[in-house]
Amino acid sequence: MQNNLLSAIVEKKIIESPTTVSLILKLTDSNKNLGYTAGQFTSIYINVDGKEIKRSYSMSSAPHEDYIQVSIKKVDGGNLSVYIVDKIKEGDSVKLSPPKGKFFTCSQDIPKQYILFGAGSGVAPLFSILKSILYKNKKDKVIFICSHKNKEEILFAKTLEKLIDKYKDRFKLIYTLSQCNDGQIPCTQSNVTTYSGRLNRNLIQNIFNQHLNALMEKEFYMCGPTQYMTEHIKNLLFLGVSKSRLHIESFVSDINKVGEQDNPFKLLLESNYINIKEKSVNTDSDFLIGDKNTDAGFLIGDKNSEQKETKNIIVNIDGQTHTLDYVKNKTILDVIIDSGIDAPYSCLSGACLSCLATITKGCVKQKDLGILDDSNISKKESLVCQAYPLSKSVSVSFD
Repeated sequence: MQNNLLSAIVEKKIIESPTTVSLILKLTDSNKNLGYTAGQFTSIYINVDGKEIKRSYSMSSAPHEDYIQVSIKKVDGGNLSVYIVDKIKEGDSVKLSPPKGKFFTCSQDIPKQYILFGAGSGVAPLFSILKSILYKNKKDKVIFICSHKNKEEILFAKTLEKLIDKYKDRFKLIYTLSQCNDGQIPCTQSNVTTYSGRLNRNLIQNIFNQHLNALMEKEFYMCGPTQYMTEHIKNLLFLGVSKSRLHIESFVSDINKVGEQDNPFKLLLESNYINIKEKSVNTDSDFLIGDKNTDAGFLIGDKNSEQKETKNIIVNIDGQTHTLDYVKNKTILDVIIDSGIDAPYSCLSGACLSCLATITKGCVKQKDLGILDDSNISKKESLVCQAYPLSKSVSVSFD
């Protein structure tokens, strides 16, 4: 087990739906703090039948709240999610990794309207973001579109009702229930609307026509199952939403089950590839990041190089340094994951910033530039899911 993990106990277990629970966690060392930002996730380590199991879950609490809350949906075949939903008890011990993820950045420059799209357990990080926006920026407005199967599967319903009452001039809540056939369902709260049936392009257009503020800048956030995201990325782009305003997050286990053509991160990237090419950065397939005149050894393929292959990858993460043997033809992220290090990643295709790291020594070949821009390149930042080492030794830092 990593020695940078935080010990915590389950202070409270909340039944959110028949398949989802939230855990209120309390750190056992009162001098320590998880120190997360809205929309981030943590890896939870739990001993199950003598075997330690680790999975990553989003914080559904917000940073300004005086507790840590994570929300877990039971997944068929998911050892840890089944254990947590069915068996974990208040008072049980868990370990937490430092928070990870770059899903949300809160802008305080000008008032904005945020439109959040969430489905299933993808509502959890958006719930954190929602609370943070409403708390921190008193001029921002939020539309939260939550998609579930039925009323019983709705998450955080009571808290959302309280937020509607408290922020009625700034917060609009919309439910879509795919297995409910009652048409538009009346609600006693004026800022809550519930529709039966699946969310679709026509409904999104209708919601936009009714609730978008033409005078405010807008940011769109989306999290949910892969098929949901793929469908609605297409819908939002069709309706004129700019890629630069659309931010997405998904779950690694879900992404890994689909082909590249159904990867929502790749879809979002490629749909705006013309915009990326218009930037001044070089978009060659073998883009170099780092120091070409490196003291970490000649570049692989250099005529003066005696070393034809990379020896090691040095990884700085969560205040620790790991030296890993490099395995030929693997990306830097592949080597890190294979070693068991708990590094952040999500899309595996260069289309998100989850695995962004700084090349502090040596040089790498970025096979796919992905969504990197001039600012990233100037700071020697690499998407390590697309990076291959070009020097005898490469040092990368996630800190």
